[in-house]
Amino acid sequence: MLEQIPKITIAIPYYKDVNLLARAVRSVLAQSSTQWQLLICDDASPELANEKIDAIMNGQPYRYLRNERNLGMVANWNRCLSESATNFVTLLHADDMLATSYVSENLSAFKRYPTALGIFSNANIIGPTDTPIFSFPDFVKKFLIPSTKNDIELHGDMGLAALLKGNFIMCPTVCYNKTKMTGQYFDPRWKQVQDLDFFARMLLQGETFIGIQARTYQYRRHCNNATAVQTANNSRFHEEFALYAELATMTQVKNWNFARKTAEKALIIKLNVGFNLAKDMLAFRMQDAWTRTQLIFTKNSKPNRKYSS
Repeated sequence: MLEQIPKITIAIPYYKDVNLLARAVRSVLAQSSTQWQLLICDDASPELANEKIDAIMNGQPYRYLRNERNLGMVANWNRCLSESATNFVTLLHADDMLATSYVSENLSAFKRYPTALGIFSNANIIGPTDTPIFSFPDFVKKFLIPSTKNDIELHGDMGLAALLKGNFIMCPTVCYNKTKMTGQYFDPRWKQVQDLDFFARMLLQGETFIGIQARTYQYRRHCNNATAVQTANNSRFHEEFALYAELATMTQVKNWNFARKTAEKALIIKLNVGFNLAKDMLAFRMQDAWTRTQLIFTKNSKPNRKYSS
């Protein structure tokens, strides 16, 4: 049974780099609010971390669960969610850190929006040494977020259409209301778009996501993170086109025309492929540039008409 006290489980899916994990844990301990519980799900890591975390926690209770076998990133995210025993839960990536206000800002937001499924926020982008860095993809996202000084409400056709113009929700910032998730978590068939797929499915079911202006998260960009690797080999773009095609069909069935048209155009994906194509050409990686050119002109997100109503 979920607790009635408004408390957040900070769940960390962990696989490797115990030193970065230690930094993440210290950011949890630095929270201005004490209304949190810490859970670490070790995905059969080659680097056991429990002894180091024991020393950092210094007697403060937490849970360290180790999978018997490696489940993979998305399945381990889902285990974090299923093992959480509080009303609210967030997935702190093991190489990132929380701002000190994370817990207090999210609990405050859920008081204002008790029916929201998730609260997302802004993030500072940091590099390997925890210092702020410039990130072009994150700079561009600023222009995709609906322009307002107030909280952002994503709901229904217009909410999904806004998100499909460019996924401006930074997934690890999201704090979830587990009481509204009803066991529906991330789809493990995806490696890159599992977050957008989940947000879209929940919006299609009538749920709401709220964006707050506070910067509550510190997201680490480095060349070895999953997004960088999957951009380099184009797997992220293949997944994005496939997801947009699915969503074009699903939104057509619901007569959500704004979201359907946005999914069919898949403009943000094509622009991103084009940006990487330009970088390839400047670096004289002509084979990579040709592969990306083919992606732009051969992929589409038209709905499958046989599933239309």
